Amino acid sequence: MATVVFLALAIASSLAWHTKVNRYLAAVAGATATTLLAFEVVLFLYFGRTGIFGPIALAILALIAALLAALLGLPFRRRRLAAANSH
Repeated sequence: MATVVFLALAIASSLAWHTKVNRYLAAVAGATATTLLAFEVVLFLYFGRTGIFGPIALAILALIAALLAALLGLPFRRRRLAAANSH
């Protein structure tokens, strides 16, 4: 269940950041940070404390969130580059 919640947060955060922020790497960084923060809030609301998975798991989740944000941002990047080259 935690995996589904994490993936849903990562996808929603990534789509929101890539829609609003034009810079690809800034959107990836923002989506990653927002995903981790939101996931920690969800864990706190469910378990009543933070840091349940520890720093190593948090680093692994950060890598997964960054990879997902980078992959989901590719269509946005391609569209922006095409629009910039057409002018």
